[in-house]
Amino acid sequence: MLSYFKQSILLPLLLIFLLLFDGSLIVLLSYMLSNVPYIISSGLLVMSLILLTIYLPNTTSLFYWSFVVGFIYDTFYTSIIGINLFAFPAIILITQYIAGKLPLNFYSIWFYVLVLYTLYHHVIYLLYRLLDINQNTLATFWSVYFLPSLLFNGLMAFLLIWLIRQFVLFINK
Repeated sequence: MLSYFKQSILLPLLLIFLLLFDGSLIVLLSYMLSNVPYIISSGLLVMSLILLTIYLPNTTSLFYWSFVVGFIYDTFYTSIIGINLFAFPAIILITQYIAGKLPLNFYSIWFYVLVLYTLYHHVIYLLYRLLDINQNTLATFWSVYFLPSLLFNGLMAFLLIWLIRQFVLFINK
């Protein structure tokens, strides 16, 4: 009973918690940094999906839950249903494909998380430009939004790598 609880209940609870904590952290950062011309966005959920895909031995339930979390993320944060609904499972599939080909040490995982985080945000930026939602140029996107967010999330990835690995060890125990 306890192993079923760990594997079937704790993973969705973690994803929902990260979804809500991500939004709260974005609000907190925008409030604290209201006087600077930068926007820092938290990517804890995206980075956690990448790390859970790397560390979990079976990612089938994570793949299905990524659709649910992507739908909730789209309806709750972006109001454009479909972008993250398909981006989150795509992140899991890309991570599964590449993780088997990488040496998995702390720094390679950290670098891989940052590369996939960069790819995710550039795809979102391009989709918003195509849908005419975002009017910023690429230089403005990089200087105001992406680089400060990448720095913040690079630091957060150091913490998440250890936390997610400990979470997966607890689930598999």
